[in-house]
Amino acid sequence: MRFVLVFAIVCAVVCSWQLPVLAAETDEPIRVTMVSPTCDNKHPFWSEYLDFMNAAADSLGIELTLVCAGDRIDAVNVARKAMADPGAIDYLVHVYLAASSCDLLEAAERKGVNIFTVNTGIMASERDVVGYPREKYEHWIGHLHPDDAEAGKLLAQKLLDRARALKIGRGELHVIGIGGGRDSAASVDRGKAFQQVVKDAPDADLSQYVLTDWDSDVAYKKTCGLLVRHHKARVYWAASDALALGAAKALQEAGLEPGKDSLVGGLDWTHAGLDAVRNGTLEASVGGHFMEGAWVLALIYDHYHGKDFSTQGTTQEFHMQLVDRSNLETYLPVLNHTNWKRIDFKQFTRTHNPRLKRYDFSPDAVVRQLARR
Repeated sequence: MRFVLVFAIVCAVVCSWQLPVLAAETDEPIRVTMVSPTCDNKHPFWSEYLDFMNAAADSLGIELTLVCAGDRIDAVNVARKAMADPGAIDYLVHVYLAASSCDLLEAAERKGVNIFTVNTGIMASERDVVGYPREKYEHWIGHLHPDDAEAGKLLAQKLLDRARALKIGRGELHVIGIGGGRDSAASVDRGKAFQQVVKDAPDADLSQYVLTDWDSDVAYKKTCGLLVRHHKARVYWAASDALALGAAKALQEAGLEPGKDSLVGGLDWTHAGLDAVRNGTLEASVGGHFMEGAWVLALIYDHYHGKDFSTQGTTQEFHMQLVDRSNLETYLPVLNHTNWKRIDFKQFTRTHNPRLKRYDFSPDAVVRQLARR
């Protein structure tokens, strides 16, 4: 009798160890809620981001709920409402929003909701407060963001190299930088890298660096003033395609011709930005990070199915790609919405692709898969 009792207890314990795995193997879909920082369904960046994320959710069999916020402050309130019933959500995906995210991480911890932050790096001053995923906040399972510093550097180097080739400035390059927001880690990281490239170039001088709060109209108006103040400046680096197009508009109205006697470049791979690359208005655009939402779902999928991505780090950074007229056609298939249904997102997970040693979340990885299908 004692043997039977002991056996029953051992069996119960062993079975309890298996419960999470068994739950993950059921047909119940993973329930993920994504909080979009904008309600503008025609936003040049976020509309692409969310559409690509939806394509990944369909491929992975994830039940994705998209909720939108009117602004950054509203985003935190929307996230709190999404967590009101912890039993109705498995994971929350939220853009990291500086100091506001600390309150949100604490709320998720209290509710027992797994939260994954995305889109931007975390500044050193904030890192001291929030730490890293799964340290102070157990339910903060991961953070994913593009390498914004590398992106800013790539664009700066491209513009300077092209300016030299076109002999713009006759051996002396006067450069303008147009940044995003003061409190945006993406803007800060991109801007610092750009300024370092200019500083290291013996033939380049940073005439001025301005902030715009990511507003294209502000970029246009400030460029109009910069053209008067720094009339020799002919190279314009911008932290986004929208800002770059605002600057290009001002240059054109001043009688300059971007691509010939002046140069402008941006980041984001927006449709308008890439059209401008094609027609020569913009020299280049660095992007591919609109795919980030899909990659978060791949990581969540592995986490849910017991293939925890934390073996490669709870904070992951991925590379962006520079596109100019020489390689634009290579990457256009990635931006074609009809092609997204052809992407097998399961192959980007370790659950379905056990040979995957390291996650490859590059635009090139998608290009290669589309070429094979």
